[in-house]
Amino acid sequence: MISLRVVCVLLGCMLLAGGCAPRVVQPPFPAPPAVRDIDCLEQDLMVYARALPQPDAPLLTLQDQERQTGFFLRRFFAAWDMRAPSMPRHTMFADLRATLDGKGWGANLLPVPPARTESLWQRCRTGEYPSLAVPAIITGNTSLRMAPDDEPFFRDPARAGEGYPFDYFQYSALWAGMPVFVVHASSDGGWLLCETPLAAGWVRARDVAYVDSGFMNAYRTGMYAAVVADDTPLRTAEGRWVLTAHTGAVFPVDKADAAGLVLRVPVRGADGGAGIRLVHVSYGAAARMPLPLTPVAVAMVGNGMMRQPYGWGGLLENRDCSAAMHDLFAPFGIWLPRNSSQQARAGALVSLEEMTPPQREAHILEQGVPFFSFIWMRGHIGLYLGPDRQDCAAGKPLMFHNVWGIRTGGGRAPEGRLVIGRAVVTTLHAGEEYPQVRKNWMLDRIRGLTLLPPQVP
Repeated sequence: MISLRVVCVLLGCMLLAGGCAPRVVQPPFPAPPAVRDIDCLEQDLMVYARALPQPDAPLLTLQDQERQTGFFLRRFFAAWDMRAPSMPRHTMFADLRATLDGKGWGANLLPVPPARTESLWQRCRTGEYPSLAVPAIITGNTSLRMAPDDEPFFRDPARAGEGYPFDYFQYSALWAGMPVFVVHASSDGGWLLCETPLAAGWVRARDVAYVDSGFMNAYRTGMYAAVVADDTPLRTAEGRWVLTAHTGAVFPVDKADAAGLVLRVPVRGADGGAGIRLVHVSYGAAARMPLPLTPVAVAMVGNGMMRQPYGWGGLLENRDCSAAMHDLFAPFGIWLPRNSSQQARAGALVSLEEMTPPQREAHILEQGVPFFSFIWMRGHIGLYLGPDRQDCAAGKPLMFHNVWGIRTGGGRAPEGRLVIGRAVVTTLHAGEEYPQVRKNWMLDRIRGLTLLPPQVP
């Protein structure tokens, strides 16, 4: 998790409008900008689900959903079946070496000194990798990092689309309860290099607990629940807070009663080993997996993410575009990879690259399955909701996505960003009412339509 000191520096620099740095990117329009789609379209997924001919009809048969859930759980627990690292040294550290070889800017928006990059590299002890091979579990919501360090590593903040929040050391957020396999430790012991179901990276040692066969047997109950309401506090029967859980987090079910579910939540002991605390949650906060997959159910889970801040790589426990899709479908037992290009290929990918913008839009309307298809662009992905059936954008395809901003300028004009910075519903023409936004900027980037469910062995 990014340190409090980093957050304070970043906020201070923004509030002082450049007082911490010699260069400032000036937006080409008044701030905060309004986007017509967001003001005009209902920012409520239930509106679009209820507009479908069969909003409560299953998007998968029960048999197919159970099969998907079986694959989800195999992927989720795969780290505990490992006996040795799956990645050789040159592969494990390739991204970090390439990133450190480029110029970076720190939390103060000044260039990172060479001494810091060298210190980071030395802290990795690459020559001693792998030094561990131990199953473990994440006990607190945390970050998966490229380097064993909380400090951000930005590219040139004077360039649009760089600087905050694009911390190049940030791989992903990890929710508590995720099994991992520890393969290495930093020189100071404060960071552990872990292979996780999503990716490999560094995690704060304080957020990891080692597990033994007894714990793993107790944790694999065969009955699991996923959190479906963000920021759900998990408390013991005595009311003691254990954890604040996020949508998409998965925990084993200890038992169920009329009021809700009793979940087994991992905690880290003083010796670094894992223990279990029992917590009680209502059925509105968590659901047995798999939650029946219908447009209304997807809308219910997705509405919990609506308007939430954008978080590059899960920065500050927020979501980017692909994290939103991953967490949205987890309660339904649908396993999705971490990044957008992998998610696009998880289902049946229909290429739209050779089509014109109007053809792409028409094909999405003809072939897309509302609430069960992805619209994929270069570096971005979102959920297709069907056509707008109201007056705002009548007949145009709609998309639910967590997006940082809309590219402006280009050519002779300086490039900028119209910042949205949250999860929203838009058409594929968002922001085109601004003269600085190129017509068909979204449609030109669309590469494909992904029809779910994912293909599983």
